[in-house]
This record gives sequence, structure tokens and C-alpha cells, in this order.
Amino acid sequence: MIEALFALIIGIVEAVIAAIIGLAELFGGLFVAAGETLGLLDVVALLIVLLCEMILWLILWLVELFRALAKWRKPHRVKKPILWRPKAKIKKSKEDKKN
Repeated sequence: MIEALFALIIGIVEAVIAAIIGLAELFGGLFVAAGETLGLLDVVALLIVLLCEMILWLILWLVELFRALAKWRKPHRVKKPILWRPKAKIKKSKEDKKN
């Protein structure tokens, strides 16, 4: 009985970790193309900020679920927080550099 409980808990933890890793790979794949318009530091900072936003959103979501459970009501939708977004740098062409 205890082994089954531990196996269930380990399975849930493993699924959560796999979901976080999948999100990190998804964001990494999406922003590979952004590497041409953003610098390496901007891309790394953006990925870190996005992961922090996802963790903050998960915490807010869990808090809302516990509040709804305590007050015995339907949970409200939690908006995803946006902490920071970099602005794309416009590359100058060779003609603009000459002038």
C-alpha cells in the first residue's frame, strides 16, 4: 500500500518535471529564430523571465485553487503575469551605414 502511494507520488512529480522541461524546450525552439534580431543576452534573459513567469503563474493558480476550495466556490481564471519583454533591434542595412 505504501509502495503504491510512493509510486503514485513519484509519477506525479516526474510528470510535472517533464512538463517543465517540455515548456523550456518549447520556448527555446520558439526563440531560436529570435536570435537574429535579439542578442544572446536578450534571448537568455527572455527565457529566464518566461520561466519565472510560468512559475509565478503556477503559484498564483495554486493559490486561487486553494482559495476556491476554502470558500467552496468555482475558481476564477488567473491571468498569466507578464514581467518583461525585450524590444526587437532593427538591423541597419549597408546603405544606411554609409549615410
